[in-house]
Amino acid sequence: MSLPAPHIQSLSSYRSEWRASSSNRDVSSPFSLAIPPRRQRRSTQRADTPTQYLDSPEKTRERISARVTERPIRPKPYTLNGGSTSTMLSQYQPGSSYTRKEEPKKPRMNDHVLAFGVTFAIAILLAIIIPLAAILPQKYLKPLPISRLYDTVVKYRDTRFTVVVSLSNGPGNFTWPPATYIDAIKKLKVFPNMQTLGYIDTSHGNATNTTVRAQIATYAGWQNVTEGLALHDIYFDQTPWEDDDEGVAAAYLRNVSVTVRHTDGWAGPGEGLVMHNPGRVPDVGLMADRPDMVVVYEGIYDNMPSRETLHAQVREAKGDRKDFAMLVRSIPNDLGRGGLRKVVERVRRDVQWLIRAHPNLRFLCTINPHNGPGYPPWWMPNEDYAREIPKLNGYKNVQTVGYVRADYCKRPASDVELDILTYASRPTIDENAELAMNGIFVDEVVNVYSDQVMQYLDSVDRCARQSKGIRGDQIVSDDLLARAEMLIWWQVIHNPGTAVEKPFANANPGPDISVVVETSYAEFNTTEYQAWLANSPYVRSRTCYMLYSVPEEKVAELVVSLRDRAKYLFLTSATSRFYENFGSSWEAFVKAMADGGLVDKCM
Repeated sequence: MSLPAPHIQSLSSYRSEWRASSSNRDVSSPFSLAIPPRRQRRSTQRADTPTQYLDSPEKTRERISARVTERPIRPKPYTLNGGSTSTMLSQYQPGSSYTRKEEPKKPRMNDHVLAFGVTFAIAILLAIIIPLAAILPQKYLKPLPISRLYDTVVKYRDTRFTVVVSLSNGPGNFTWPPATYIDAIKKLKVFPNMQTLGYIDTSHGNATNTTVRAQIATYAGWQNVTEGLALHDIYFDQTPWEDDDEGVAAAYLRNVSVTVRHTDGWAGPGEGLVMHNPGRVPDVGLMADRPDMVVVYEGIYDNMPSRETLHAQVREAKGDRKDFAMLVRSIPNDLGRGGLRKVVERVRRDVQWLIRAHPNLRFLCTINPHNGPGYPPWWMPNEDYAREIPKLNGYKNVQTVGYVRADYCKRPASDVELDILTYASRPTIDENAELAMNGIFVDEVVNVYSDQVMQYLDSVDRCARQSKGIRGDQIVSDDLLARAEMLIWWQVIHNPGTAVEKPFANANPGPDISVVVETSYAEFNTTEYQAWLANSPYVRSRTCYMLYSVPEEKVAELVVSLRDRAKYLFLTSATSRFYENFGSSWEAFVKAMADGGLVDKCM
């Protein structure tokens, strides 16, 4: 019996060598004769007929004339990974015709549908992730402790706080700070007892002057970003501490410090202060230009030098305690307030007023709480001033005068008069009669006469003299002590800082004291300055000289030479912030004034 020839579909083009070479086929499987491995396929073109590439039916019938009684082995089509289980042939049953079982074709997804689905899935993920990215940090991340700083500043409003601002080890590459910094700085600037400093790393003097100047300019430019963003000072970190024979380190510090002081853009008039951090007491040669503050120790609590060692080092640097700071970290948690106070006291030096030691020397003390009288919330009243002003007024040889600023007569006279009335009202409002001032010190007045200027100053002087809260019974000339009716007119001090034109001296009543010298020792000794000073129309009893940057060894000599020209003197060896500390020459100055035997006054 003959069997029908099986219909076997070829999946590849015919190649003669597959029939000629037995090495390229699996002779154990009859199906490999028709289906070569996939890697050998060269065309996907189908055969015209199912048996086009097979032997003739006669030969096929001869080859399979034997009766098949077993089910043939079901082959797996050859694949690259051998993992396919696709069925290529159906089983052959005796006595039945061979038929090929058609496999259902899997539907193919349209590319556009697939792309749309992927895009939609990504959009869903983004819609979920982006809100979570904004919500989760607020919920799970620990916020910066800036609110704790706000609470502390409000709680201790009589304590001065200094905050160093650093975006990226300096201002970074930002023209202005990010919004988070802007918001934080503006909130800090609201507090009058807060001072903000821009951070600059000098790398022990290795940062170039060009780099440092660029960073200074960046910080100064913040004032143009938004109102209330201007910084007060610059904090120079890792400054040189050791002087050298060539003076390179001193010149470097002088250059960067001068750049700050001559750059506009700092908060408030006359600002632009400088803070150095060498981390230890620097050589005295590096203190020549007197930065406003120097960090004399930075380190952990356990490595702090002893009080005696630190005092000896500070004494060699010839500075006042207000010129120095310490940055102490890793303080034990169980140290307590008493122990922490001892840390602070290590760099304190007792303030030597020397008032009691020289009862025949009269001291005139200018009180400047906050560039003027200060207002709430800074003055509630301020605890420090409320404590110390009564002590000063308790000495018979002390006279206190309240500071007001005229801004060279450009500030509205009504604002200046409001400051005067504020001083006058404090003994009543604060219920403390010992807060009363004995006069008014009008700073920054002009020296060139005009009718408009004269009207301005007359209005300010009149306000001071007619305010009942200003006590003027101590500020009088010695030759008028017996004329009680004139006491009300001797209450005002003007500070033009230089010699004035003669019409000012002829004003009636005019100031009782005029500061005709406020300059450095070096400038005071120039020929040009002395020539101009000779034009001052004021007599000695109405004249005051104020000199700074005086060599300490020349203080006593200068006092002797100037006391015949001015009744009121202020001399200091300090080169900066000379009205905020006594300087190392304070004791020598007071002693020289007292040794003169005259009832002169220290300003």
